[in-house]
Order: sequence, then C-alpha cells, then structure tokens
Amino acid sequence: MAKETNAVIVDTYAIIADLLGKAPRTAREVLDRIRTKSLRGIIHF
Repeated sequence: MAKETNAVIVDTYAIIADLLGKAPRTAREVLDRIRTKSLRGIIHF
C-alpha cells in the first residue's frame, strides 16, 4: 500500500518557472496543491 505525500521540497527554480509560466504541468499541479494548503511545501533556497 502506498502512502500519500505530506510535504515536498520546492526549489526556487520551480517557483520562478511558475511565475514566468514555464513550469511543467506536474510542477504546476504540485504548486497548486501547496497554494490550496492540501500539501505542505518546504522552500529550498
């Protein structure tokens, strides 16, 4: 049985790519889950 992910590490490149509209679909989906607080995001700088 697989466990659901509770948190992800977000690289600053992913945030910048999202702001510029160049993030891949999977990254956008994960960032949207963080925005809606259904997933915890930890920023790596």
